[in-house]
Amino acid sequence: MWYLGQKLKPYGFKPLLFGYPSLQEEIASHSKRLRDFIRTENLEDKPLYFVTHSLGSIVLRHLSIFHGDNLNLIRAVHLGPPHRGSKTASVLARIPLVSKIMGPSFGELTGLNLPSLPATPAVGIIAGLVPLRRGYYGVMESDNDGVVEVCETMVEGQQDHVIVKGTHSLLTYNKAAIEKAALFLTSGSFKDRP
Repeated sequence: MWYLGQKLKPYGFKPLLFGYPSLQEEIASHSKRLRDFIRTENLEDKPLYFVTHSLGSIVLRHLSIFHGDNLNLIRAVHLGPPHRGSKTASVLARIPLVSKIMGPSFGELTGLNLPSLPATPAVGIIAGLVPLRRGYYGVMESDNDGVVEVCETMVEGQQDHVIVKGTHSLLTYNKAAIEKAALFLTSGSFKDRP
């Protein structure tokens, strides 16, 4: 995320990186950590813009639903988010060693059950697309980024959605994704303004 943050600086954003122990805790715990981070950084009354990747998108969604009161959440770009759960996680979670290594939040992605997005922040979703129809693990049934199907990235309440050519893991370095993220953060849409 550091590289992507640097690319957003010219658009007037001051990137702050939030890290969390993704393999050790549940999504609700990550969400509380994010809320605490916002408090620690004295950002509660500041306009907040987010760019998240994969599980981070679900953490932000949880925050906005359950801990977003009194926060000035403006816009968020979600890169490759498994908003409808993850077929890949469902298949890999059946392998005990993988499930143990990936931790509790990975298991939660097998049957994600969260409410629709709230009104704020406005969310734009960027899905990746690779030519591997069945994905990296051979379990996909439709267009995907190798890990998450395009249809899994969509969620009720999203403001905009766009697909770029690119793999799940490299969306944070993808030039087209970064350009689209900057466009949405500044305008609230992925469409270029005339």
